[in-house]
Amino acid sequence: MSDDSQEHYTKMPLISQIESDQQHVIRQICRLTRLPTRWNGNIVFTNELNPDGSPRYFGGKNWDCKITLHTSILDTIRRYSTGIHEGFHSVSVGLDERAYSQYKGIEEAVVEQCTRLFRTEILEGLHLTEPLEKRFSYNHYIENMESLRVRTGKESKDFYLSLLRIPLAQRERVVVKWIEKTYPDTQALFLDSQVEEALRHLKGVF
Repeated sequence: MSDDSQEHYTKMPLISQIESDQQHVIRQICRLTRLPTRWNGNIVFTNELNPDGSPRYFGGKNWDCKITLHTSILDTIRRYSTGIHEGFHSVSVGLDERAYSQYKGIEEAVVEQCTRLFRTEILEGLHLTEPLEKRFSYNHYIENMESLRVRTGKESKDFYLSLLRIPLAQRERVVVKWIEKTYPDTQALFLDSQVEEALRHLKGVF
């Protein structure tokens, strides 16, 4: 983004509202998860586009702990869920570049499903009048993680909040242990091709 573009958006009256809303989101996420945020309080804006003219991405949680939002969603209902998604990344235990590169699917499945499960509760105090959009981000990862969750016997909210509190690099091992507890014959777990396949897809190993 050029300096002129950045200056234009930082002068918009909407920006102060976005910052206030994101602070509300982070407070609610910290309350729900009982985890501290690493967000440094700064929001930056991008207008990066793909070759076809679509936004390169809608949001991001930078490694310097800023949150990035795409300018195309600033005045849309989508920015709320995007802010929540990035907010969950900001409290995710053990999230760093190395762990993310190895376990991106696990991280994104947990964070995106938390976004879908809790966004209505998180946004209650903002009195939104427009219905929230349907979410499709990371559906492939979520489908594979859900196939594992069902085998653990855990309820959705408990499963995903519990994983958020476990260091990212340890989540795969923990999920496997949860599944083992539901199988009297632990050897059967490793013969379950669906479990193995789900784990491979979550780690991007085919």
